[in-house]
Amino acid sequence: IYSAGTAEITSPLNNDVVAGVVNITGNASTGYTLDYGPGTSPSTWTTITTSGAGVTNGTLGTWDTTLKDGSLNPITPDGWYTLRLSVTTGAQTSIYVDVDNTSPTIDLGPSAINITNLEATITWRTNELATSKVEYKKSVDSTYTVINNTALVTDHSIQLTGLVGGTNYDVRV
Repeated sequence: IYSAGTAEITSPLNNDVVAGVVNITGNASTGYTLDYGPGTSPSTWTTITTSGAGVTNGTLGTWDTTLKDGSLNPITPDGWYTLRLSVTTGAQTSIYVDVDNTSPTIDLGPSAINITNLEATITWRTNELATSKVEYKKSVDSTYTVINNTALVTDHSIQLTGLVGGTNYDVRV
């Protein structure tokens, strides 16, 4: 009986946006090679790592998407890449990821809207998909309260609750 083995990437997920140093996890039933290539149908592949042993629910490799060549150009410029995991027994799997090492910029805002004595909503727009984060505090305090939203959006909106009427607040996005 012939078995092709198991090759599975569990993180990042297909179509994820990744940046910086990416920890790639999953399963490989035997020795394996983990590669990346530009686009969704690469003609060339670059090896991230090769291992003679299998991995079960663990780290397959680490991909540093911030590396630069001798001319200080990014080796993996922003864009779509395919991650490919191949085990020595023949099984193979691929996923697509979007490398985005360029920080988003704020195109519009931030603005405070729907202000009451107890609440306010902070809104802003970014030039690309990004998570949302607002830090706020009473102007006389030193510690910020942080609200995060991990959804990737360009139009951001975070509601602040539990405010005290007649109090000045410092807000950062």
